Amino acid sequence: MSNSPVAGTRPLETDVQFLKGVGPRFAPYLHKIGLRTVEDILWLLPRRYEDRSKLPPLGDLLPDQHQTVRGELDRVETRPLRGGRVIVRAVLSDGTGKVALSWFNQPWIAKKLAPYRGEVIAYGMVKRTSSLLEIASPEIELLEDEEQAEAFARITPIYRSTEGLPQIVLRRAARAALEGYLRDVEDPLPEDLRKLENLAPLHWALRQIHQPESMETQARARRRLVFEEFLMMQLGVQMRRAEAKLELGIAFSLDEIRGHTGGTGLFSEGEKNAATLEEQVAQLLPFELTGAQKRTVKQIWDDMKRPAPMNRLVQGDVGSGKTAVAACAILAAVRCGYQAALMAP
Repeated sequence: MSNSPVAGTRPLETDVQFLKGVGPRFAPYLHKIGLRTVEDILWLLPRRYEDRSKLPPLGDLLPDQHQTVRGELDRVETRPLRGGRVIVRAVLSDGTGKVALSWFNQPWIAKKLAPYRGEVIAYGMVKRTSSLLEIASPEIELLEDEEQAEAFARITPIYRSTEGLPQIVLRRAARAALEGYLRDVEDPLPEDLRKLENLAPLHWALRQIHQPESMETQARARRRLVFEEFLMMQLGVQMRRAEAKLELGIAFSLDEIRGHTGGTGLFSEGEKNAATLEEQVAQLLPFELTGAQKRTVKQIWDDMKRPAPMNRLVQGDVGSGKTAVAACAILAAVRCGYQAALMAP
């Protein structure tokens, strides 16, 4: 039976608005950055990670560092500013020390914190003020159970986002996608290939990318996903090459060239008596081709004899004679009665 709220669609094609924590409110923001389906969320790889797993006592906090703090909510104050703006300030304590949390012009924070009695966990940059250490605009969560604390105080992914789309919404969307739809993801890599390359299964890799147990497991998961991406890219290139070989091109009759047949006046009189294309090249150029150039020219001419379009890259240092090799290919085309063009940057 399908997970999808829309009958007839694949579960992974379910719109992101049906993920817990997203809904119609945040779905347009996700759509704005190209995240429309559950599958898009699963493959949204984090830009970086923050290690929030360390929880020092508040008395041991150090300024000018990002840190996770946990303590009892001591008090909440709202101070009005000019223009109708406000600053909300809360103080946490844990018996070893205190730390202030502040938010600029976010009055809804006060409404959320004022009636609360209990522990709070938060994360942000700790700064020293005149009285207390303080974290401005921290991410915060009210703790009702230890599961919430464990979910918050861990290695946390940071995703690409847009204005109006908080990171917590992206993390909730990823968590909901993993819990509800990960089983619908098919691993394209066979088990024998995974064993050969020491690669993790796809389900494990996706979970560790979004919810890493450690930076070591995250690195292993990333290696698996990068391997798959490069493999699919190379398979795509090989498939395009195979398709190109089925296309019909010009089979140049280079073996039948004898003497000067172009009649264009572009070449010297001496080459008219040359018996083969190789001899014509030798008479045209004021220098002898190197062994590498001769091998490359032969490979190009062999390609030109075939009916499939040629797809070849000649690579070499400046002054190595790439233009001379291109001129040999042009000569072959012209000798067969065709036009040729040389484009240069």
